[in-house]
Amino acid sequence: MSLGLINVPGEDVPGDLTAPDASAPTSLAAATGLPSEPDPAPAHMATQLPRDTGDSTMISTYEMFDADSATTSGDWEKHLRGSFWIQRSQDNDGESVDGLRQAVWWAWLRQDIWAAFRAGRPTLTFWRARKGLEELDSDELATRIVYICGKCVAYAASDETSPNQDPRHRIEQGDRLLCALDDWHRVLPASYQPSPSPWTLSQILLCSRPAMLLLNQPTMGGLNAYCLRDKQLSECVTMVCGIANACQEHESAMAFVNVQALFGVGQFVRSPEMRGELLRILEKMLKISKFPARGLVSELIKVWQE
Repeated sequence: MSLGLINVPGEDVPGDLTAPDASAPTSLAAATGLPSEPDPAPAHMATQLPRDTGDSTMISTYEMFDADSATTSGDWEKHLRGSFWIQRSQDNDGESVDGLRQAVWWAWLRQDIWAAFRAGRPTLTFWRARKGLEELDSDELATRIVYICGKCVAYAASDETSPNQDPRHRIEQGDRLLCALDDWHRVLPASYQPSPSPWTLSQILLCSRPAMLLLNQPTMGGLNAYCLRDKQLSECVTMVCGIANACQEHESAMAFVNVQALFGVGQFVRSPEMRGELLRILEKMLKISKFPARGLVSELIKVWQE
């Protein structure tokens, strides 16, 4: 079952935009924050727009290194939103026929997921996957878990259940996302099983996302349900730490994803011993990835102290 196929028609899904915002940018310059230029001739539009999208995504990659986690209006956020509107105008998405457009879209989504998680906002995309899991090849399976991760971040950011509200709808939303993760894992080919493998990055995303869902999903169970959830959270943290700790010095791309996964699951750790081990692995991953995240470790420690 594909996550894009499990939503009930007409149902609100966290992080999905169903209609253009009234404040949507009306020009490329407004979307990206770049200087305006004369409109290109129609014959050049096909090459100009993909180039602008690539430029905006590349700029936001560098800005990611200096971004303030507390802001949703800085340069990084501006270029992420600019890329979103440009690609929306081009009908680009994760299943675009043009391979380059598709690659740019996935590069943008990975950044937006990290930005959304740190800022506590929903992801920007409203796209829903059309292909079923059984139709995907190995590369498409790797990107599908990124798509599901975006839904998990949106779910966590939309936690607005009041004490007087019936929590069953939100519980059902969380269950659907957990089922989507299980369905993805169920159809994985044998090439995904060894570790390390070319798909290890997908595996660490699979291990880290249930923790986010479990922490933000209401429960109507008693003490036994609480103990089970606590055990599941601990297992998620242990698996993420185990995969990350196996990262080698030359695997900078894997280390970068490990940084994000460790920072995410690290917020749920309560044991002083586990916190110390997680910090050790996180600092190791920061060194390997050469990701100059300002204050990432201190931010995690601050979360533990709250």
